[in-house]
Amino acid sequence: MNLPEHLQKFSHATLIVVGNHVHAKFFLAQGEELNQVGEIEHPREMKSDNESQLGSEPKTEQERLKKFAKEIAEKIEQEKGAHIYLTMKKELMHPVEEHLPKQTTELINRRLDADLMKEDIFDVVDRLLKAWK
Repeated sequence: MNLPEHLQKFSHATLIVVGNHVHAKFFLAQGEELNQVGEIEHPREMKSDNESQLGSEPKTEQERLKKFAKEIAEKIEQEKGAHIYLTMKKELMHPVEEHLPKQTTELINRRLDADLMKEDIFDVVDRLLKAWK
């Protein structure tokens, strides 16, 4: 999709990751274009004490979040551009960065500690750009 003219500030491929504790979307911006390149959902599951869990299933919310952060980091590695912008609460951002190689974390130009999953992507991009004027 075409970015509005006032948001066309991406001369290099830039991966924009917008996430919260259960959902993440990945967008690639360059020039006039912004395209969604992925999405991950890792919902919280409430299980009764009597239900058995598979060995690969996280047993606690902290384990679930760590597994989700790893999945986000893997997707960032697949899609990374010249720059990376992260928009998520720091409780998720830090575990994601822990799963990234040093060379990739050095590509992170902007970090916004906010849950903007329900916002329109153009509003998210606008906030990211205004935060560093």
